[in-house]
Amino acid sequence: MSGIVNSSRRRAGAPDLNEDDLRTEVGVWAKVCEDIPEDKLDASYFRALRDRNVRTLLQPGELFRAWTRIRDESRADRQSPIKVDLEGECCYYCNATGYQIIVRKTVEGSWNEYARPCACAAAPGWGRTERPMMGSKYKRDGYGRFHEIDA
Repeated sequence: MSGIVNSSRRRAGAPDLNEDDLRTEVGVWAKVCEDIPEDKLDASYFRALRDRNVRTLLQPGELFRAWTRIRDESRADRQSPIKVDLEGECCYYCNATGYQIIVRKTVEGSWNEYARPCACAAAPGWGRTERPMMGSKYKRDGYGRFHEIDA
């Protein structure tokens, strides 16, 4: 923390603090920023610098606000309902859309398609099913649709 305090002071053109004043300043910063994980302090510092447009002394509250933005962006990325299939982890049943496409033959012999909420995390919470439609009653085609097989 003392490195961040000193760096902030040098960047603003302020003189270095003596040892007692530095200890007091670091104590204030540590109290305000106690919820920031130690391994995220540097990232928070650089984010705070990037987000501001003045060269005055950085305040500990700015560092904390930078950390909350980093944390919130990280959470938003993790909770994104649509997941990109970069490593083959896309849902087999809905291709990360949240909806399974079911193809059913009508009595007249035509085909109807409908969407049904999937059971994966991409599906909306209000409609998420216990398990996806699968098994011997359905066959998946090359387009990711599930055709109902006549029994």
